[in-house]
Amino acid sequence: IYVSKQEDAKIALAKAFCLYSSRILSKEPQNIPSANLLVIGPTGCGKTYSIELLAKKAKMPIVKVNLGNFNETLEDALRNFPKGQMNGIIYVDEADKVLMNPSDPRNKSFIGYLENGVYNGIDLSGMLFILSGAFQPLFDAKKKKEPSATGLTREDLENYGVPKEILGRLPIIGNIMPMTIETLIGILQSPKSAVNDYVHFFKTERDISIKVEERAYQAIAEEAIKTSQGARALKGVCDKLFDWYFFNAESGKSYVIDQKKAKEILGEK
Repeated sequence: IYVSKQEDAKIALAKAFCLYSSRILSKEPQNIPSANLLVIGPTGCGKTYSIELLAKKAKMPIVKVNLGNFNETLEDALRNFPKGQMNGIIYVDEADKVLMNPSDPRNKSFIGYLENGVYNGIDLSGMLFILSGAFQPLFDAKKKKEPSATGLTREDLENYGVPKEILGRLPIIGNIMPMTIETLIGILQSPKSAVNDYVHFFKTERDISIKVEERAYQAIAEEAIKTSQGARALKGVCDKLFDWYFFNAESGKSYVIDQKKAKEILGEK
């Protein structure tokens, strides 16, 4: 369980859940601010992982709908919620596909549900709504004007035309930044990384000792960053790297993966 850096998003998620927990436990929830949250960040930066990790740690039920698929709606998530469950997280992924298109009819459903309405007998006042999306065209445009920009603000979204009626019901906004080489290296060196999983597998199952040197992590991260898929690319790159040892390493021997060896294997077609 590991989320590297991303302090702005961590703070936003923590604040949202703190307010949400207080609301559902309080005898006067109307006196506690709303906690609904919008998480912004490019693909592969950890949006879904962070949100699902929050739900797991909090032991809260969570349902997800992906609005990148035009045939999916918020109602799909609500229908999938455990019957009779009064509290939980409704996670709306790729919400930017709808919010950046005011003519999309799915915008209308957001307003009613975020207003603590009722859906098929489910009291939505006990739900925490978390919306996420890349808003990539908007972020790219901002970066051209402000090269040092590190995220999007509520004002940026309003100026672009995201419905104010919806933004007003999302009081908390958190930005998850694009992955950097350094961030990816941090993930690779975490205890539960794909690298450590492979090293453990070869040692315990094949009696093959593999040591991964510091500079090799950079070679793996550099290969992953080329895909523009962020952390999602790490598994595939690690698979390619360790495939070589599946077919070439001998039981009872030790191997070292340095930067040169990593680049050599990863550069193979």
